[in-house]
Amino acid sequence: MPASTASARRTCCAYEHPIRVFDLDDGFTMVIGANRAAIVYELGVIDGALAPVIVHAMRAREKFLR
Repeated sequence: MPASTASARRTCCAYEHPIRVFDLDDGFTMVIGANRAAIVYELGVIDGALAPVIVHAMRAREKFLR
């Protein structure tokens, strides 16, 4: 489980069971996945010193669902 803020914790299933993964630049990865309520989220993840860190979490935008 990656480190995250309290507001990003609702997206843990989206991270653990991704639908798509986009490797962007400088160690930033965009993970697309659904939570337990089947809401599709986009998660911005960076590689932390000890574990991945979720730095961005919101409902997935159309450009990531194509």
